[in-house]
Amino acid sequence: DLSSVDTNQADRDAHLLGTDFFNAEPHPQMTFASTSLSETEMTGNLTILGVTKPVTFEVETNGVTTDPYGNTKAGFSATTEIKRSDFGVDFNIPGGLEGMVISDKVKIELEIQLALQAG
Repeated sequence: DLSSVDTNQADRDAHLLGTDFFNAEPHPQMTFASTSLSETEMTGNLTILGVTKPVTFEVETNGVTTDPYGNTKAGFSATTEIKRSDFGVDFNIPGGLEGMVISDKVKIELEIQLALQAG
């Protein structure tokens, strides 16, 4: 849910949610749907601005434990890198030395906790 964007600066948040970046009014969510999972990779479809592309995350298992209430939980970290322009997010500002101020590369880092449900 893009309404959760919070950079601790209201003007920047509004700019990110506007038409230069996420265009959140017609596209209120960024989604990821997993298509395969192994001990080291999670592959799926990432959708931003209505554009869906396959991405693969590198996965690291952080461990499995039982919490004080008897619930089994597992922790994972996952990372990938995308080009935001591949998803139609192409706003930029020219910088010195023929460069741009905002990188096209975006690193996505996830910290995931799963809980085993009784079944």
